[in-house]
Amino acid sequence: QENAVSLYIIKIDTEGYRLLRNLCVLELPKTKGLNELVSLFQNHLKPKLSVLTQRFKFKECKQKSGDTVSAYLTKLKSASLHCDFGFNLDKSL
Repeated sequence: QENAVSLYIIKIDTEGYRLLRNLCVLELPKTKGLNELVSLFQNHLKPKLSVLTQRFKFKECKQKSGDTVSAYLTKLKSASLHCDFGFNLDKSL
């Protein structure tokens, strides 16, 4: 595990290491596990989407004059992917 962390740190460039240091806050990256380092990068580079923001975008989705009903429904379903509607998706559509 320790060797994997060292190798990971060696493989990233200077800018990546600076980012990693900032993400680790008060600890050095070498004190973390490899999975934790990878998770820090992933969460920073691709943060989880806010359900509220996605629902707002969904509600703002309007049918354009040239859109067919089928195309509009497809657009709505695509916009609803991260809205966490669950069983209420049909009601929301």
